[in-house]
Amino acid sequence: MCQQLKPRSRTILLDMGASLDFHTGDNMPAVYLMKENERFGFKFDHIYAYEITQADPEHVFEKLPDEFFPAYHWINVGVSPDSTAKLNPLVSILKTFNEDDLIVVKLDVDTCSVELPLVNQILKDKSLSNLIDQFYFEYHIYMKEINFTKWV
Repeated sequence: MCQQLKPRSRTILLDMGASLDFHTGDNMPAVYLMKENERFGFKFDHIYAYEITQADPEHVFEKLPDEFFPAYHWINVGVSPDSTAKLNPLVSILKTFNEDDLIVVKLDVDTCSVELPLVNQILKDKSLSNLIDQFYFEYHIYMKEINFTKWV
């Protein structure tokens, strides 16, 4: 991967499901990804963090390690699976970059009806899949047979 980067290459993390409240310190998935990539010499120039759960930006920035703040774009809305929507970051953000850039995508919005269409977009659209160098995805399913809320 290092050999494919050019001096003008940018490094991008697209984090869909960017809450920093479920974990602490370096255990926060996005922070872990940022630090792990930095360990190999890849410091992100752009970090786009989408999160549907409303949060006070001051609280978010307090939890974010200082070294990532200059590149961090906190976008406190949910992502859209609609391939024509401005809130679909695969189209509105990723397509502004190119294959010379290092692009890491994390998808963990805890909603399969949003996640699966986004995954399918990546799989079906070569112009997207060719851009993404690393893809992290926590697959969520819903089965009424294992829905414990009906028993509580």
